[in-house]
Amino acid sequence: MGEHGEQVSEIPSWWETSPQTPFDTVAIPAPKGQLRVRLHGGYLDEYSPLRHRNTGLYASRVRLQDTFSTRFKLNASHPMRPVGPHPDNPDFPPQHGFSRISEYQIIHSIAPQKGSKDGGVLILERDDPYTGVVERRVIHPTADRLTIQGAFYDKTEGNHTMDAIPPLGILHIPSFGEHFYFKADPYALDALEMCSNPECVQHQFTVAKNDDREPLIQGPLKDLTDFILKGIPIWTQAPADGRLAFRVPKQGGGTYGIAITGQIFTYSYEIDEEGKRQRSEIPLNTLMDLIIWHRRGTPSVCLEPAWGLSKRLDVTLGRLPAYTRDLIKEHGLSYKVHVAFSD
Repeated sequence: MGEHGEQVSEIPSWWETSPQTPFDTVAIPAPKGQLRVRLHGGYLDEYSPLRHRNTGLYASRVRLQDTFSTRFKLNASHPMRPVGPHPDNPDFPPQHGFSRISEYQIIHSIAPQKGSKDGGVLILERDDPYTGVVERRVIHPTADRLTIQGAFYDKTEGNHTMDAIPPLGILHIPSFGEHFYFKADPYALDALEMCSNPECVQHQFTVAKNDDREPLIQGPLKDLTDFILKGIPIWTQAPADGRLAFRVPKQGGGTYGIAITGQIFTYSYEIDEEGKRQRSEIPLNTLMDLIIWHRRGTPSVCLEPAWGLSKRLDVTLGRLPAYTRDLIKEHGLSYKVHVAFSD
């Protein structure tokens, strides 16, 4: 059985070639503590940026035994690529793909200056054995904010190439983003609120049901919290300013604030006077999607910023957008996510 009771089937073919290294972690200093990163899977360990221990990122305390079920299925924040299992290929890694089972390498780290409100900066990189993608993650905690940047590119050319992708994977280039677990009172998630202005309170969400024969259920967050309590995801598209803010119920009473903003970029390439290829970011007019769900039995709620969901023709988890594939192939992509915490 898996760590949450799910049945683990026979070990798939990709497991034999996946990394067999220990669960090494590295700490990133922060003004109010530290954030730990597990190199296998890029998981973020527990982090409380405020003075309350029951705020911030959540990570379950699990036995890190070297088994199939626990190597990639931790209740902790991690990269999100893709959303849902591959619809056609059983050998593709399970939900969230190779990001979740790859071994990241530390390519650069920056220590914070003494007395600074900034934390340290950690830069990680991994090679995707399935697609040939190089993925880079930049993680930077501060006193009240966590910033993560993810980028996809070809290490030799500076942009992403997909010539090496097998035909069975070409239609499954994933949506991408972050899978954040935040500390929350699991029995009070019906009190999860959007920010207080009228437009925000009435912001529309969609229930992400797996059966596309069912009619879509849509409404403001306050009308859909029963689905969250049952572990059924809901999702939305952020407003034009790319910002979504929440009041999250914490254990012991009260709430704390989480504001998530996200941006997506493609790249422009120019040759400088010395003949070197220079890359610059170009913001895209693409709105951030946000998925909300709850893993039942944990004191947490998932707020997941992502790109790619709203381009699908339906909200059935697993079908991924062709536009993402084409854009990455031609230009490369990166994203930045800022999570601001407040009392």
